[in-house]
Amino acid sequence: MLIDVEDFLIAQTKALFGSRLKVVDSLPGDWDADMLKRLIISAPSVYIAFTGGPKIDMENITVGINSRWSFFAVTAHASGAAARRRGDSVQIGAYEIISLVIPHFDCLVVPDTGTMEFERTENLYSGTIDTKGVSLYACLFSLPVLFEDIPDISILDAFEEFDGNWDIQPMDGVYEAQTKIILPQ
Repeated sequence: MLIDVEDFLIAQTKALFGSRLKVVDSLPGDWDADMLKRLIISAPSVYIAFTGGPKIDMENITVGINSRWSFFAVTAHASGAAARRRGDSVQIGAYEIISLVIPHFDCLVVPDTGTMEFERTENLYSGTIDTKGVSLYACLFSLPVLFEDIPDISILDAFEEFDGNWDIQPMDGVYEAQTKIILPQ
């Protein structure tokens, strides 16, 4: 269900912007220095992330969440902060991106799921982001998602092997501990 929603939102965003963005994709990882580097290279871009959501409390609904979806508008411009926000004749700005995202996705019906509702937008400004020459804004939407009473487990991949590498940032490339578990089927 969530995969279908994310794929739909990415397709809608690509159709909305056409060739005006370098990248439209799901957020590829955690917010860290490496992610910031990727964002700078990919600007202007929109990344979409499922950010969780509270349980829906309604009678006769067994499992549902009011899912939260964030659209991250990323811009970088050599002409400075104003150009990152406002854009110019060459490159779209963050304000232009959010000005298209909000009205397009507010009240958008997601097939077999529900209707999106705009909640708020946020300026994710920080000194670190600013010194890298990036503007970053988030548009947050909610979408009710209802799950099947008994999911069809045949759609899941076989979980036969688990590998875990444990270390925060291995400077030497060698992990402090490794785990491998084989699960008989």
